[in-house]
Amino acid sequence: MDLTDKLAAAWDKAEILTAKNALYAGLAVGMVYVVVKTYGKMTEGGEAMGAAIGSSLADLQQFFNGSHQTESTGAGFVLLDKYVSSTGYVNETWRNAINQAHAGNAALFAAILNPDGRLKARYMNHIGREITPEVIA
Repeated sequence: MDLTDKLAAAWDKAEILTAKNALYAGLAVGMVYVVVKTYGKMTEGGEAMGAAIGSSLADLQQFFNGSHQTESTGAGFVLLDKYVSSTGYVNETWRNAINQAHAGNAALFAAILNPDGRLKARYMNHIGREITPEVIA
């Protein structure tokens, strides 16, 4: 066997090793992909379960402590500028939270908002100020 045959045999062996390495690398990448996807699904499920458990524990704590949701003693709120867009729309999530704080707040919003949820023009200058039944009257 001369040098050329030895080099050819070594080259063939190197190609086989390279093909094996490529196969192993492909399998490793596939395994990493599966692990990452599985971890993502487990994290999503864990967050949902954690939120449910946290809510249940908070309810139990409120029950045993005699706590309840906070309510305002009178209707009224400060119309915060961060919850009013430049076009006058009032953030609906914030509005719902304010409505839960006192039953009279819904009537205040009904008085200062157009049917489409935008602030009436005459109340635009009230942004950053307190809205009470006296202000509306």
